[in-house]
Amino acid sequence: MTGMSDVAEREGFIVVYPQGYDLASPIGNEHLPIGVNYAFNAGGCCPDACSEKRKDVLFIRELVTYVKTLVSDETKGNITIDENRIYAMGMSNGGFFTNRLGCEARDIFAAIAPVSGMILNGSSPRWVSDPYECPTPETPLPVLYFHGTGDLIVPYNGSKSMGFPSVEDYIALRLRLNQIDASQNGVVSYNHGTVTCTSYGAAATNTTFCRIEGSGHSWPGSKWGCPSYPGPFKCNHDIDATEQIWAFFKMHARGAATNVVV
Repeated sequence: MTGMSDVAEREGFIVVYPQGYDLASPIGNEHLPIGVNYAFNAGGCCPDACSEKRKDVLFIRELVTYVKTLVSDETKGNITIDENRIYAMGMSNGGFFTNRLGCEARDIFAAIAPVSGMILNGSSPRWVSDPYECPTPETPLPVLYFHGTGDLIVPYNGSKSMGFPSVEDYIALRLRLNQIDASQNGVVSYNHGTVTCTSYGAAATNTTFCRIEGSGHSWPGSKWGCPSYPGPFKCNHDIDATEQIWAFFKMHARGAATNVVV
């Protein structure tokens, strides 16, 4: 869906696609058919991973260590991972989980880029949740976020029954976590067709939100599975999320700050 492997080949970085342990079941406790994919314990979606309290943050910590060791061993130490340039991205449940990693594994990641998935650390009347703490980090966490206003799966205005906050509430929380004055207007950093990206904060604290008018639950600009017709998964090509995420990541390293242009 993302095409990130193509970017990795071109730019010379490693991309890893971890998989959750439990089948996704976003509607009550009924599993959706095989092919919908597996879910991480993202705090509130999807149920089984939360009710079983899967230690997915620990899984990712160990995965990062494993990849670093694997690369070093297979290249006899000639290639190593830059530990200041490790990033997380994901969509939907993967977006929720990316946010959880940003809260509970801030020491690993230099920046994150969730798509259609906020911080879920509250309860839901629909399913078992696994709330977690998201304290203000010692060092800010740059965030690039995408969400379509027509998303029916993770509604833009939130859902009380599913425990999803609104996008506005999520962005406000992200600004508070990066200690950015929410009363200050952001700067429009991208404006094309249905997409407007607004950037807040300085380089080290940068929080950028891309609002996509009318778009549904989809990966913006995907070359695969990106339908333009109306429906819950309506997509658009007014922005290429994959290219923009990599451009954003390149400008951030732990302990360093650069100017950000999205």
